[in-house]
Amino acid sequence: MTTTSTINNGTNFEVYVAKETFKFHAAHFVAFKGFRERLHGHNYRVGVRVLGSRGISHDGYLIDFGDIKDAVKRICKNLNEHFLCP
Repeated sequence: MTTTSTINNGTNFEVYVAKETFKFHAAHFVAFKGFRERLHGHNYRVGVRVLGSRGISHDGYLIDFGDIKDAVKRICKNLNEHFLCP
């Protein structure tokens, strides 16, 4: 997992989370006037950037990484092996 946390101006926070398990596989195609490609798939990797201005809690953390990981895993599971419609 790659995580970074920065403090800007003493009030704004940024957290980036990327993990090998944050991935899904999906199919798509692009079509517009005069062009249409065949349906094909890709393997997608996901990274999440969370911005906030909430105060740091008593334990020194801004947000629970477990909550972020659970949400991203649910989203990836819902997208996995589906068609992404343009």
